[in-house]
Amino acid sequence: DAGSGKSTELLNLFYKLKEEDSPYFPIFQKLNTITSDRGLDDFLPTWWNQVQPEIVVIIWDGLDEVLSEQFNEVVRKINYFSQKNPKIKVVISCRANFYELPVNNSPGTLPDFAPYILDALNHDSIKHYYSFTTAKSNGEDFIAEMWNRDLLDLASRPFFLSIICSHYNKENKLPKERVFLFDMYIQNRMRLDE
Repeated sequence: DAGSGKSTELLNLFYKLKEEDSPYFPIFQKLNTITSDRGLDDFLPTWWNQVQPEIVVIIWDGLDEVLSEQFNEVVRKINYFSQKNPKIKVVISCRANFYELPVNNSPGTLPDFAPYILDALNHDSIKHYYSFTTAKSNGEDFIAEMWNRDLLDLASRPFFLSIICSHYNKENKLPKERVFLFDMYIQNRMRLDE
């Protein structure tokens, strides 16, 4: 589920909760910088515990990006933190292949957390996104071109959809080979990771 929009959704949540009329106090952090030798109290901003716990919403992005040798220890620290601070709301993103869901009497990776899975974008969402990013059309030609190139499965993931839209807006057509889009994906990921 790489490129499915987890980080974007969490950032949208952060900005929504940060609006002036919101009753919440959000904190957004990427978990790829945490190490197992630091407690979560030290990882959070120094002022986090000076806010009423009922209004704090901690948004941690990318549990799957924690170093693999430190993953279990960080998960233990998150579980301990949430038990120690039950009034604080915590939202965490993680790729499904790194997260054990609570099924068949198994508590899952984070027992006190409810899992949510992002749906793939449907045709209407794809058309809406395309129409939002360009003034060229209502998206029907774009959908037809993706259908002809067998790219609708890729377009259902926001990251790939942005690449496909960008290419289509520049070239007014889509490449015949998926490999070209994957090359664009790799180049974009490298730029994002810098």
